[in-house]
Amino acid sequence: MSFTVHLPDDLLAFAEAEVTAGHYASVADVCAAGLRLLKKRNTRPPRLVRTRRPGTSFPGMRGLPDSAQSSGITTGMACRPLRR
Repeated sequence: MSFTVHLPDDLLAFAEAEVTAGHYASVADVCAAGLRLLKKRNTRPPRLVRTRRPGTSFPGMRGLPDSAQSSGITTGMACRPLRR
């Protein structure tokens, strides 16, 4: 299957430089590699990040004076998807 794609000048120059450097056989191969990376990024499960849960203490706070722990510094952990 074949079709025409119009690339901005900077992306075309980059793709041609990759071909000239011998990294790819053609500009079409550069585009295909980029689309494979985009597909891989968009189809993997979301990464989880730690978030604070109010009312629980963070393990790193052990040993701090009671005044620091009772001053509203509470950082329990929970997981939620990372926004991109």
